[in-house]
Amino acid sequence: MANRKKKFVTSPVELVVRYVEEHYAESITLNMMAEIVYLSPSYLSSLFKSKQGQSFIDFLTEKRIEKAKTMLRYSDEKIQVISDSTGFTNIRHFNRVFKALTNRTPTEFREGKNFGAN
Repeated sequence: MANRKKKFVTSPVELVVRYVEEHYAESITLNMMAEIVYLSPSYLSSLFKSKQGQSFIDFLTEKRIEKAKTMLRYSDEKIQVISDSTGFTNIRHFNRVFKALTNRTPTEFREGKNFGAN
């Protein structure tokens, strides 16, 4: 028994956060997450916001941009490849969201140009 980990009941929000961290590159929707944790989408949405302090979609987007920033810093992958591998299905959308959250385009970020925070 000493080697076995105790299983703790995890909150639905913790399960969703963990899922997003492991599957950010895949297509993820609030409805999908709600099914996984057996809650209605509207209840999960309000529960998520109250526990995390941000909406589910904002959390997912932030996580994807965080991963993209790491890839831009530490790889030579093309921006299109980074966009695809962080869960964005459209390069223009990726560029727009990236710029909105970092105040820089992905190219400017990679080149180290500093136009503001992040």
